[in-house]
Amino acid sequence: MRIVAVANWKGGVGKSCTALNLGAALADRGRSVLLVDLDAQQTLTNGLGVTSTEQDVGHALTSSLRLTSIIKETSTPNLYLVPAGPGLLFIGDELAGRADRGERLTVLLEDLPAELDYCIIDTPPSIGTLTLNALTAAQAVLIPTAARAEAMAGLLGFLPMLPDDRRVLILVTRQDRRSKHGPAVEADIRKQYRKQTLTTVIRESVALSDAAARVKTIFRHDKRSRGAVDYAALANEVERKVKP
Repeated sequence: MRIVAVANWKGGVGKSCTALNLGAALADRGRSVLLVDLDAQQTLTNGLGVTSTEQDVGHALTSSLRLTSIIKETSTPNLYLVPAGPGLLFIGDELAGRADRGERLTVLLEDLPAELDYCIIDTPPSIGTLTLNALTAAQAVLIPTAARAEAMAGLLGFLPMLPDDRRVLILVTRQDRRSKHGPAVEADIRKQYRKQTLTTVIRESVALSDAAARVKTIFRHDKRSRGAVDYAALANEVERKVKP
């Protein structure tokens, strides 16, 4: 199973959108994909139409509950979800006294069915217990980075926090090539991080916003949109670059 953490300590870069639509794109290719939502905001969970659940990933992290007992099916074949809950806000305090607090997710993922091809982990916009669990468990870290002025500063601060042996994949998001600023930021990122930056770019797209508002993946909303084209390309690139 290939485990990818979608992470950036800055918000507004499209992390949950990327986790959702990358997962959907891989599922459409016939891969069996598990999404794990570690963000207390529950954007990924809500985006898949799961609005209430008695047990979520926080319960598994803090007890003997197995992930397999809380996996939810979604409307997309081959795509499954471990939902988040608001209790994740306090998870750092609940795990504070545990020696294994940074490895709880790693242990839980080891118990997953062998037939799963991918686990994609959506993380909160911070460096805390939950993000550190995701980074420890993952083989690769996908970093959505908006084509905005603060992007480079965000990468300079975030990259040194990653484990040395993780595959780093920087994904430029929210790109508007009609502006002068966005392409210039992308060029700076590619110059500074040539080897880590993916060829795929996620362009700014009204269809992506509309899909989220309608609680659909971009492929269920408009499979011909630029958002669908971009996330399909991302899935292809991830398949090539992330190995089990």
